[in-house]
Amino acid sequence: MENKIYMQDQKFTFEVSKQQLELVNSWRKDHEAQKHNNQPMYVGAIGGTYAWHFTSTGIGLLVSCHCACGEAIDVTDIDSF
Repeated sequence: MENKIYMQDQKFTFEVSKQQLELVNSWRKDHEAQKHNNQPMYVGAIGGTYAWHFTSTGIGLLVSCHCACGEAIDVTDIDSF
């Protein structure tokens, strides 16, 4: 018999620090200027140019922000591990 874990009625909340947000905002500004010539990217009707990725591990939370073009910045707070 196969063991399966189902999560029902769970709410997950992830937070970023002010420092992490400032790093992402600075990276986005530079990234948009250098890679996209400050031109808006069309990524569909609902947007989604940037996505936050949160990966919970046994030692801490990995945090990164990804552009739809494929580039990303890792803003994981290693000091919190």
